Amino acid sequence: MVRFHFIKESKHSFEIEMKNSIISSYKIIKKQRFILVLFCLFILIFVIAPLSRPDFIGCIGIDASISILLIVSLFFVTEKTFVLALLATFSVLLIRSLLYIFPSNLLVITSNTLSFILLIVVTMNIFVLLSQKNKTDIETLAAAISVYLMIGLIFGFIYATMHHLNSLYFSFKEEPLLHQFSVWLYYSFVTLTTLGYGDIVPLSPFAKMLSCLEAILGQMYLAITIAHVVGLRINAGRYRDSG
Repeated sequence: MVRFHFIKESKHSFEIEMKNSIISSYKIIKKQRFILVLFCLFILIFVIAPLSRPDFIGCIGIDASISILLIVSLFFVTEKTFVLALLATFSVLLIRSLLYIFPSNLLVITSNTLSFILLIVVTMNIFVLLSQKNKTDIETLAAAISVYLMIGLIFGFIYATMHHLNSLYFSFKEEPLLHQFSVWLYYSFVTLTTLGYGDIVPLSPFAKMLSCLEAILGQMYLAITIAHVVGLRINAGRYRDSG
């Protein structure tokens, strides 16, 4: 009887320790979420995507990076929409896994659509949190950069989806590996930064207007964000001087 009671107490203590450990890990991740999501974006856009090959290993690298980013993005979803966001994330992970067994244009379109809708919600939440910052610190800078990179990533998903719907939406000087997501990330960030190299050109009216919209959003965001960050720095300087 004493032994049974000891085992029960040990099990209860273990459960409490595990619960406390999970809560502690969650708080640490949530505290560093701006830096974490920026790191995931940087790795996906500037490391994994450019180095990915059009083979099985390359696809796994892209899918794994996108999956990790979507999971990290859940830390920016509000409680009211968390369940829907969790279901959308799980659906994307499931669909991307099924694509290795059942390659399908419909599955790719569904996965990309869910991804950019989820990222739009997350980006809006990060932008709201950024606007509520009252000081310029590493989190503020990480949030500001993350939103900018998120905009490029979202439009990359949209362009990839458009291509799968109709391959005549864009023209190319040199026929690239169109099914590589890095192609659409490249076009998205060239458009977002208004570089416009001309190697990929939108043909349909919808593709042209969408490209213009991305360029306008990119310039507007930079102007608003720089003004906000500079304003925070000026206010912080005034506060120190008055103190």
